[in-house]
Amino acid sequence: MKRLFVLGFAVLMSTSGGAQKEIEKYVENVFEALKKRDPIELMPYFETEKEFKEIEEKHYGETYMKDKQYVSRLYEKKKKQWFEDLKKMFEQGEEAGIVWSEIEFKSFTFDNNVPLYDHRKEDIEIFFTYKDKTYQVKLITAIYFKKGWKIREDIAWIGEEEEE
Repeated sequence: MKRLFVLGFAVLMSTSGGAQKEIEKYVENVFEALKKRDPIELMPYFETEKEFKEIEEKHYGETYMKDKQYVSRLYEKKKKQWFEDLKKMFEQGEEAGIVWSEIEFKSFTFDNNVPLYDHRKEDIEIFFTYKDKTYQVKLITAIYFKKGWKIREDIAWIGEEEEE
């Protein structure tokens, strides 16, 4: 019964105006960090070790979680990968001619709106302009935790938006 209530609450949150405002603020903060072109500035927008463990335990169960050192090493490995991927994303933008400090926010979209256990999960696409061209990055698997939105997977460079 408790799980049903939590799932119902998550669905309610996904359609409420408060949730929309929260995701807007989160995207705004991520965008400002992108402009600084520093992977360290973006790290607070990724899940914490505690949040990582929460999802892992729901997925794999308590037996897997008993080896706390192993799970902590997995998280540290993931954190290092995020850092390397962020450096790569910034470099890809620069190869396209982007000066990160000069980008301007255009819009964002999110489309999954599917639950991940008792959390809301989204892929969020952020669109920005630089020198009259529109570009895009994607926050892959952003999850809503009790303390707000966090990226679980990665931020990926998508590149220049295609003209329709």
